[in-house]
Amino acid sequence: MGNNLFFRHLDAEKADEAWKSALSSPEKYDRFLPLLTRSGSVNDLIPESIARSSEQYLSLRYNAPSWALKIWKHFGYGNLYKTLRAFSTHEPLYLRVRTTLISEEEVLANPDFAATSVSGILLYKGKTPLRKLDLYKEGKIYLERPLTKKILDEHKVHEPSEILLYNGNADASLEKELLESYGSAIGLNLATPDVDSKIEITKSIKDMGLHNVNFFSAPDPLSMDASISKKQDLVICAPDSTNFDQIRSTPDFLLRFQRERMDGLLEGEKNALQGCAKYVEKDGLLIYMVYTLSWKESHVAIANFLRDNPEFKLEGDTQFFPYQEDGSALYVALLRHGNGEAENALPPDQASALMQKEAAPSSLASDGGAQ
Repeated sequence: MGNNLFFRHLDAEKADEAWKSALSSPEKYDRFLPLLTRSGSVNDLIPESIARSSEQYLSLRYNAPSWALKIWKHFGYGNLYKTLRAFSTHEPLYLRVRTTLISEEEVLANPDFAATSVSGILLYKGKTPLRKLDLYKEGKIYLERPLTKKILDEHKVHEPSEILLYNGNADASLEKELLESYGSAIGLNLATPDVDSKIEITKSIKDMGLHNVNFFSAPDPLSMDASISKKQDLVICAPDSTNFDQIRSTPDFLLRFQRERMDGLLEGEKNALQGCAKYVEKDGLLIYMVYTLSWKESHVAIANFLRDNPEFKLEGDTQFFPYQEDGSALYVALLRHGNGEAENALPPDQASALMQKEAAPSSLASDGGAQ
């Protein structure tokens, strides 16, 4: 079932009205009524012959196609099981408060908002759709993952430093966060495949009166020389990816996912990482971020990069899972530029330093056929 069908929970009364409208006669409705009113546990629909610890059971129980489980199983059964449970729940709505326009305290005066462990990020618990909230319509709050701000806050730089961001994702929250966090303090170079797809960023730069921002199109991240005048102290590489973090916000994500794009995504991530690397100043930091759960897009990609770029060393990496506190599927690697010599201190057989305990054994030097 998980490989062919998509399920969605609906209000019983609304579903009943929809069926009456769809079925052309009362006779047909009466014939289907026993099926429509059937209730019970999901487990009742799964044959007892299927082992409860098997991937097939998890696929049926959590409505996830087997091809996706083959990708996620490399992080260990425990992470796989808890991730599937998280993906089957509603995504929390986390909002960034534009503290240049309004304080957190003012927003928290509304009981529909709650504080989080990340400064500037609030949890929205209200029933009114975001698009109808005045704060949202006025641009004083916007959707942003807590981990995005947390990571950027932890690696903040100061004048006279400059930052280069390459964001290949359609979501513009990374650009928004840098604009809000830094303002006019330092030089910001913001690259994206097509600036016309992010009109809101162009508008924000104008509305904020910023003259320190270089916002430009980079359809090929290997060719940004015309837009970048010098090397940067902090470079953030966030290429487009399989983006499994969108599963909870887009319920039919796996149904519509085009698996034939995966090879192209891997190549794009490789090019983005390589393209960004050449703009990192000596002793500067390169942050690689992909909002997904995929061994090849995380550990294997970084292993290959370190092999080809020995002037960089891995300071640490972490795979975040959607069942954890901040609720995101996100891989982050911190890569420090050395003095041009082979500095990668990780021996070929050493596991990823910050890998989750439950994850499958890893080697940054080999993909072992992992997905």
